Amino acid sequence: MEQVERRQFLIKYMQHERYELARVRPEEMPSDETGQKRLLRKLFNLRQPDSASDEFVRIQDDYLNEVNHTEPFLGKSDLPQVKPKIYLWQGDITRLKVDAIVNPANSRMLGCFVPNHGCLDNLIHTKAGIQLRLADQKIMRGKSPEATGKAKITPGFNLPAKYVIHTVGPVIIHQVTPLRRDLLADSYRSCMQLAEAKGLHEIAFCCISTGEFRFPHPDAAKIAVKTVTDYLKEHPDAPDVIFAVYSPEDLALYKQELGVDK
Repeated sequence: MEQVERRQFLIKYMQHERYELARVRPEEMPSDETGQKRLLRKLFNLRQPDSASDEFVRIQDDYLNEVNHTEPFLGKSDLPQVKPKIYLWQGDITRLKVDAIVNPANSRMLGCFVPNHGCLDNLIHTKAGIQLRLADQKIMRGKSPEATGKAKITPGFNLPAKYVIHTVGPVIIHQVTPLRRDLLADSYRSCMQLAEAKGLHEIAFCCISTGEFRFPHPDAAKIAVKTVTDYLKEHPDAPDVIFAVYSPEDLALYKQELGVDK
């Protein structure tokens, strides 16, 4: 089966599900590749944490395997080390073939349900496949909402990372308070504790809470670097840390906090 056939199969399957469950009429299949990809991601985003047929999962995995390999995966050895046990890299965290990447989750801990939303939570779930939302549901059954500053771990499924560590960072509504600062530090610390307990060799952090949760980037970078460096001093056997930033602005902030020459 070619990639276009896989994509159209997945779209039709999930449209049929939506009609059966909610009587939502299928959208017309776009004739262009970009339109089909956008519709497919929308359906992935909207899909509830329900099981699917073995055929669907197999075709989805084959499809995502090809999509995710559009760019080469990167391991820790491919990244610049800036301090003992600390790496700093600018790029898409979903390309990292490491033991764990961190997902900035919301309190439902089921991924982002907003179609084609630009948040990292949405991207991670889309590239991992439907299995990730099912795993989220399993660990959250009867426990929702997840407390801010805590962390949970799932397999990475179709991602190159073995595991995804999900944490809910603090939301900034009006201003950054001491409590919000402490909760952001708790998120980093909880992820480190979980990764160390799991015996992982490395963990890649995104810039937790700086997106939709509106934590100011300079403050967030300062808290991230201090919390992680303090933890590594106290736990020499903890996993190596990769700060995987996305924007040039965050790269500059982390370089400043880590004392790295520009």
